[in-house]
Amino acid sequence: MHFNLKLLMKIHCAALLIHCVPRLFMHLFDLYFYFFGNDCYDMQPGSMRCFALRFPYMFGLLLSSTTTIFLMIERGFATCYSQTYEHGYKSIGITIGFCQIVCSLVLMASVFHEYEFDAPHYYCSSISVTFPLWVIIPEVSIIVLQIMARIINRCLLRLNKRIRARSVTATLSNRYQLEANMRNIRLLQSFTLCDLIFVFTCFTLSAPVHYYSSEMERPTYHALVEVVNFVPLYSVVMPLYLWVFQKKHRDTVTNTLHASLATSSDHYFNVLNQQLSVRKDGEKQKRQLRKKR
Repeated sequence: MHFNLKLLMKIHCAALLIHCVPRLFMHLFDLYFYFFGNDCYDMQPGSMRCFALRFPYMFGLLLSSTTTIFLMIERGFATCYSQTYEHGYKSIGITIGFCQIVCSLVLMASVFHEYEFDAPHYYCSSISVTFPLWVIIPEVSIIVLQIMARIINRCLLRLNKRIRARSVTATLSNRYQLEANMRNIRLLQSFTLCDLIFVFTCFTLSAPVHYYSSEMERPTYHALVEVVNFVPLYSVVMPLYLWVFQKKHRDTVTNTLHASLATSSDHYFNVLNQQLSVRKDGEKQKRQLRKKR
């Protein structure tokens, strides 16, 4: 796996940790003050504590949700420079990772657009109840990016198949790099599908909750926000899903190699004779055409 691909996958894993760890501490703080607080005022979280916990909470969610489109951009560069990409181009991966972080921060600016530091917080929340579109717009944008990533993945796979069909005379190193790129794109195909299902389900459920937040009671609204956001479950299911897919792909490749090794050597000589006979027939036809002229 190329350095750039590893870098973006590490950013994705780090984003899941950035989301889950503050979320765990946020709920632990609430439980602690609920059971061991001296009075009801201890249960009320402060603005700075909410901001300190909610900022990485939302940042990790948005950063992990934008991974697939930047992975496809990286694989696009790998396809364009397939002959030399595996030997370098680390600066491209660093630049793409930086752009992903900047994109997530821009979406964060929309979410925290109306965050009030002076207002009392009965529950740690960064979402505006008066104007929930500041939250819904980033969610819809991420769904669109996920769909685009899925389409780009399929287009890159078809493009690499065409390049492989036309690169019969390419060197062994170039053909290996092309096969490695196709193998990574197939692996990312399952990743983009799983990520799209998660993002579409999560944000499709949360958007109506945010939109009708002003008509709900506060405890009901905050409970629904936490329920529909099941990133911790996703962070457990995704590695298992990728491990099963990779194992299945590895078994398929191994069975294909064993089948090719079990093939009789006479088969290869027969194929070679057929190719030579076709070439000889073509030369005979050319000679006959020249004689007729």
